[in-house]
Amino acid sequence: MVKSSKAIVFEFMPNGSLENMLHGNEEHESRNQYGTGVPVSPHGDIYSFGILLLEMLTGKRPTDNMFSESLSLHEFCKMKIPEGILEIVDSHLLLPFAEDDTGIVENKIRNCLVMFAAIGVACSEESPAHRMLIKDAIANLNEIKSMFP
Repeated sequence: MVKSSKAIVFEFMPNGSLENMLHGNEEHESRNQYGTGVPVSPHGDIYSFGILLLEMLTGKRPTDNMFSESLSLHEFCKMKIPEGILEIVDSHLLLPFAEDDTGIVENKIRNCLVMFAAIGVACSEESPAHRMLIKDAIANLNEIKSMFP
């Protein structure tokens, strides 16, 4: 019996990396973010996935100077859901929608951004037991995807 599995596949980037795509060629400070120090496990993987989603959303690294012991990327995003979502979103994500005058697209995009941030926050909860399961994260991401033809 063949067991099926799902995977996220990224396009091969010669002489590049996801880090460079997200943050340019700036130097990266080293900080242990993987699962907040817990042993390697699916809970740590989902934590890392959540942080990656929040990095993509905000354009900020978890090691950004604005973050400290009292404010993390996770907390920064969690505080802004849902009312302040547009305050934390990387402006580059909104450029394609800047010319919409109807407000309909703006509302749809805002709702999707809130959902996307909520997935990232739920996946990166401090306690592994409280983190979203990957199957639920995928279902929620597919829901966002289905909102656009």
